[in-house]
Amino acid sequence: MPVRAARRHFAKAVIMGLGPGEMILILVIAYVVVGPDDMAKLARTLAKTLREFRKMGTDLRAEVNDSISVPVDDLQKKMQGSDLDSVLKEIRKAEEQIGKS
Repeated sequence: MPVRAARRHFAKAVIMGLGPGEMILILVIAYVVVGPDDMAKLARTLAKTLREFRKMGTDLRAEVNDSISVPVDDLQKKMQGSDLDSVLKEIRKAEEQIGKS
Protein backbone atom coordinates (compact mmCIF):
# COMPACT_ATOMS: atom_id res chain seq x y z
CA MET A 1 0.00 0.00 0.00
CA PRO A 2 1.53 3.33 -1.00
CA VAL A 3 2.21 5.86 1.72
CA ARG A 4 -0.43 8.29 0.50
CA ALA A 5 -3.13 5.56 0.49
CA ALA A 6 -2.03 4.40 3.94
CA ARG A 7 -2.37 7.94 5.29
CA ARG A 8 -5.85 8.26 3.77
CA HIS A 9 -6.86 4.92 5.29
CA PHE A 10 -5.46 5.93 8.69
CA ALA A 11 -7.27 9.25 8.53
CA LYS A 12 -10.59 7.49 7.87
CA ALA A 13 -10.10 4.93 10.66
CA VAL A 14 -12.65 5.47 13.38
CA ILE A 15 -12.87 3.32 16.49
CA MET A 16 -15.89 3.78 18.73
CA GLY A 17 -16.58 7.17 17.17
CA LEU A 18 -13.04 8.41 17.82
CA GLY A 19 -10.60 9.32 15.10
CA PRO A 20 -6.87 8.60 15.25
CA GLY A 21 -6.04 12.02 16.72
CA GLU A 22 -8.47 11.61 19.60
CA MET A 23 -7.20 8.07 20.28
CA ILE A 24 -3.59 9.25 20.48
CA LEU A 25 -4.58 12.10 22.82
CA ILE A 26 -6.46 9.68 25.10
CA LEU A 27 -3.47 7.31 25.17
CA VAL A 28 -1.08 10.13 26.08
CA ILE A 29 -3.37 11.36 28.87
CA ALA A 30 -3.81 7.80 30.16
CA TYR A 31 -0.03 7.31 30.12
CA VAL A 32 0.47 10.47 32.18
CA VAL A 33 -2.37 9.74 34.63
CA VAL A 34 -1.91 5.99 35.07
CA GLY A 35 1.82 5.73 34.54
CA PRO A 36 3.83 3.32 32.45
CA ASP A 37 3.69 0.48 34.98
CA ASP A 38 -0.09 0.21 35.09
CA MET A 39 -0.74 0.84 31.38
CA ALA A 40 -0.52 -2.87 30.53
CA LYS A 41 -2.95 -3.75 33.32
CA LEU A 42 -5.32 -1.01 32.16
CA ALA A 43 -5.15 -2.26 28.57
CA ARG A 44 -5.93 -5.84 29.64
CA THR A 45 -8.88 -4.68 31.75
CA LEU A 46 -10.22 -2.52 28.93
CA ALA A 47 -9.88 -5.36 26.41
CA LYS A 48 -11.66 -7.78 28.75
CA THR A 49 -14.49 -5.30 29.31
CA LEU A 50 -14.93 -4.66 25.58
CA ARG A 51 -14.97 -8.41 24.94
CA GLU A 52 -17.73 -8.86 27.53
CA PHE A 53 -19.78 -6.03 26.00
CA ARG A 54 -19.47 -7.56 22.53
CA LYS A 55 -20.50 -10.98 23.88
CA MET A 56 -23.54 -9.45 25.60
CA GLY A 57 -24.49 -7.67 22.37
CA THR A 58 -24.12 -10.87 20.37
CA ASP A 59 -26.19 -12.83 22.89
CA LEU A 60 -28.90 -10.15 22.91
CA ARG A 61 -29.01 -10.06 19.11
CA ALA A 62 -29.33 -13.87 18.96
CA GLU A 63 -32.11 -13.85 21.56
CA VAL A 64 -34.06 -11.16 19.70
CA ASN A 65 -33.65 -13.00 16.39
CA ASP A 66 -34.85 -16.24 17.99
CA SER A 67 -37.90 -14.57 19.53
CA ILE A 68 -38.82 -12.96 16.20
CA SER A 69 -38.23 -16.06 14.08
CA VAL A 70 -40.77 -18.19 16.00
CA PRO A 71 -43.82 -16.06 15.06
CA VAL A 72 -42.53 -15.70 11.51
CA ASP A 73 -42.12 -19.47 11.21
CA ASP A 74 -45.68 -19.99 12.51
CA LEU A 75 -47.02 -17.46 10.04
CA GLN A 76 -45.17 -19.12 7.16
CA LYS A 77 -46.60 -22.51 8.13
CA LYS A 78 -50.12 -21.05 8.22
CA MET A 79 -49.61 -19.40 4.84
CA GLN A 80 -48.28 -22.62 3.29
CA GLY A 81 -51.31 -24.55 4.49
CA SER A 82 -53.79 -22.03 3.14
CA ASP A 83 -54.91 -21.42 -0.38
CA LEU A 84 -54.01 -18.04 -1.86
CA ASP A 85 -57.54 -17.60 -3.20
CA SER A 86 -59.02 -18.06 0.27
CA VAL A 87 -56.60 -15.49 1.69
CA LEU A 88 -57.61 -13.00 -1.03
CA LYS A 89 -61.31 -13.66 -0.32
CA GLU A 90 -60.75 -12.97 3.38
CA ILE A 91 -58.95 -9.72 2.54
CA ARG A 92 -61.78 -8.62 0.24
CA LYS A 93 -64.36 -9.53 2.86
CA ALA A 94 -62.47 -7.45 5.46
CA GLU A 95 -62.28 -4.54 3.01
CA GLU A 96 -66.04 -4.72 2.44
CA GLN A 97 -66.70 -4.73 6.18
CA ILE A 98 -64.46 -1.72 6.63
CA GLY A 99 -66.20 0.05 3.75
CA LYS A 100 -69.65 -0.57 5.30
CA SER A 101 -68.69 0.86 8.67
